[in-house]
This record gives sequence, structure tokens and C-alpha cells, in this order.
Amino acid sequence: MWNRRTKRDIPEINATSTADMAFMLLVFFLLTTSMEKEKVIPRILSPANDSVMVSKPVQVKKRNLLEIKINASGEILCNDRTVAITDLEETVRLFIENPENDSSLPEKHVRNIPLLGDVTVTDGHVIAIRYDEDTDYHSYFEVQNKVINVYRELREELCHKAFHCEYKDADTDEKEALRAYYPQRISESMIIRKGDR
Repeated sequence: MWNRRTKRDIPEINATSTADMAFMLLVFFLLTTSMEKEKVIPRILSPANDSVMVSKPVQVKKRNLLEIKINASGEILCNDRTVAITDLEETVRLFIENPENDSSLPEKHVRNIPLLGDVTVTDGHVIAIRYDEDTDYHSYFEVQNKVINVYRELREELCHKAFHCEYKDADTDEKEALRAYYPQRISESMIIRKGDR
């Protein structure tokens, strides 16, 4: 006898939870996938009252000015003398402190600073950072960070000596006295080539 085949119904897939599963997978991938982070240049800005802002050009004696030039190839010149990036901090420190009262370095004079008393300072100095329009960011920020680091170290050392604490732990008046002793006087400008005018 012939066997009759019975037609079977194909079972339907229950698709009611498919949307829920798709949503859960989407959330999972959003939470576990790491997005590429935007590249930024880390820079700690000094407080607004930390630097001397000049609205019009002022005359600075040659001995009180340290001109740091960064050319397009990343070469650094301090008062037209080539300096390696590794020696820049030492050059800037010597300029700011003038420990031997050298006549080619900033003038020293006595000033009364609250909490420190009568002290000999070189607070008339100016550091001018000049850069070429083709200077790469790495060289530019490396020079800036070296200069800022010298100020940070000098203030830290004076804070330990005068107030027996770290700069971050000093109170507002103590920090103001340290900033008065080592004022951060930095000027920045681009070197304009004669053909660009």
C-alpha cells in the first residue's frame, strides 16, 4: 500500500523579541567598543594673575631680555646663540636667577615682599619666545613647557626654603609672595619674514 505523506506545516519563528535582541546588541557594542580618542596637546595654563600682560610695547633693557627663537627646522637660539633643548632649562634658570649678579644677565635689586621681607630679585626680566610660522607644534610646546617648568621649580624650591612646604600646600598669600619673587614674564610672537610683508 501506498503510504500517504502528510504535509507538515513549517513552524513559524517567533520574531517578537528580535527587536529587543537587536537593541541589546547595539547597546552592548556601544558600551564595549572603544572610540579613538581625539589627540590633544597637554598644557597647564598658569593663573591669569601670574603673568604680566602688556597692552602696549615697553622698552626692556637688553640685559633683562632673553629672546628664545625657534626656527622652522626646530633649532633653538637663545639671544642668537644655539642651545640644545636639553640645555634650555639651565639657560633659562641662570637667566632668571642671575646668582653671580652677572652684568649680562637681568638686573638685581632689593624689593620688600610681604612674608619674605627685603629680598634681592630680578623681577624686571622678560623671556620672549619667538617662533617661525613653519615651526612644528612639538618644538614650540617643548620650549614653552621647559620655560614654565623652570618657574615651577624655582617657586617650589623657594617655597620649601621660606615656608617649609610644597607650593601646592602654600596658602594664597604665600603663593602671591612666591609669584612676586619669581614673576612669570613671558612674551610670545611669530617671526615675520621680510618677504611676507
